[in-house]
Amino acid sequence: MSGRSRSTPNTANVGAPAAQAATAHSASAPATSNASTAEEVVLYLTLNNTTHNKDELPETLAALKQAEHEGLGHRELLAISDPYWTKDSKGKLTYDEGTYDGVFGASAAGRVDWWHGDEALEPGQVRVDGEILTLGTSDVKSDDVTKQAEIQSNWRKTLMELGMPEEKSQELVDAVLKDGKGNWTGLDSGDGATNELIQFAMAMHRAEEGEIDVKTVVFSGHHWDEDNRPGQGQGIWGEVPGQGHTYDDTEDYFSLSDVKNMKDVFPAAFGQVKSVQIAACNSDSLGMTNAQGEDLTTNQFLDSVFENVDMVSYMKEELAPLAKDGAETNGEFVLDAMRYENGTDRTAADAAAKDSRHNLRGLKRSLRNKDGDLEEIRMKTKKSSYVGSAPGLGDGARKDGLRDQNTLYTDRADLEDWLKNMTSLPEQTAPTRTPTDPTKI
Repeated sequence: MSGRSRSTPNTANVGAPAAQAATAHSASAPATSNASTAEEVVLYLTLNNTTHNKDELPETLAALKQAEHEGLGHRELLAISDPYWTKDSKGKLTYDEGTYDGVFGASAAGRVDWWHGDEALEPGQVRVDGEILTLGTSDVKSDDVTKQAEIQSNWRKTLMELGMPEEKSQELVDAVLKDGKGNWTGLDSGDGATNELIQFAMAMHRAEEGEIDVKTVVFSGHHWDEDNRPGQGQGIWGEVPGQGHTYDDTEDYFSLSDVKNMKDVFPAAFGQVKSVQIAACNSDSLGMTNAQGEDLTTNQFLDSVFENVDMVSYMKEELAPLAKDGAETNGEFVLDAMRYENGTDRTAADAAAKDSRHNLRGLKRSLRNKDGDLEEIRMKTKKSSYVGSAPGLGDGARKDGLRDQNTLYTDRADLEDWLKNMTSLPEQTAPTRTPTDPTKI
């Protein structure tokens, strides 16, 4: 399936009739330098990858379909994740490498082999041109400048293989692997999240170039910091494949601190973002600090990273619902964010942000107030706030959201028009991997 281009979305009032929705699809348009005409997307990252391809992602696709039915324009979902997996009767796992096609494009994705399902590769390693490259930094010592130079070169080569130009690749390497003085820091993320980091970076690169317009970002996974562990509290994590509900908060740990470090590399892309959801437990406190070492709330942190964000959601001092039940809440956030963003009637837009079909304990939303700050709002339960009314989206009384069927999101022909797959970028000519002087990498 390929992404579709649409005419510029209208900004109809909330609840506008379906006749005002954008019209027929056309073939994917080429990249453009004008972000205002780029295709709008929801960048949806899932770390808890065991079920989200069956619940959160199809639910969000259905919500985007509903948004278009309401006349809010066309927006597509660009998914980021570990490869989804299945287990046979003997317990053997099979990974769907096609997961990478969405952000990279099928051809570019085929140029890089990741570690899932390859016994010769460790988490955080890839194979490019037959060569094994290590991207993870957990075992790199602070005084091992040769290894540090190798890791930086590996990152550059991998990014360029996926189509990022050398100069931009170097900027990203300097941002995520070094501090402001150019000293090595390595990643805050675990080795097993390097694939999601690179997917996120490539998505923001493509947004920076005007190929897509990232309006909403969702970070979905696990989070809990009851032991006040340094590092792990600053991100989300996934599960061990094939082992049920077994957390992996070290290896498959995705750091939002690493995301923050990408901001200056892709300033236009980060500036596009209007809404952010952290679908994870206790995510109102991420252990973030500012340059002066002062604690930041999640609102303050997200405001410092996505400077134009107007709507935020997180779980406050409570466990988030499991994905099967929480999918509807996530879909409603994406739909309400579009209602809020596109509504010319601000009263109706504010109401959409404040209403929730399931006003779960601990579920919070924040809006930008008149003083320019993100401020937590009081939400209220309204069963009619998230009810399917477009053809194929339910009868208005469903309890499991708009997705209608609990099937793989890639198998939903009725929702494929809202699923974004990028075309491949051409491979860049990579420089020599090992420099003569590793201290000058």
